[in-house]
Amino acid sequence: MRPLRSVLTSLTAVCALAAGLAVAGPVTPSQAAASDCTGGARGFRDHPDNASGRSDKPVRLV
Repeated sequence: MRPLRSVLTSLTAVCALAAGLAVAGPVTPSQAAASDCTGGARGFRDHPDNASGRSDKPVRLV
């Protein structure tokens, strides 16, 4: 009886995990237009497109 209970417990755990993944659904990449990210729109910090390294980007000192 002990091995059967162990197998049933494992099978139940696998089914619960599979059901959880099926409910969550696939992950899709997010999409945004350039206008959503420029000029400080929606909380994005704007920095020059030709910035290279940390020294060319604006730094906020707190």
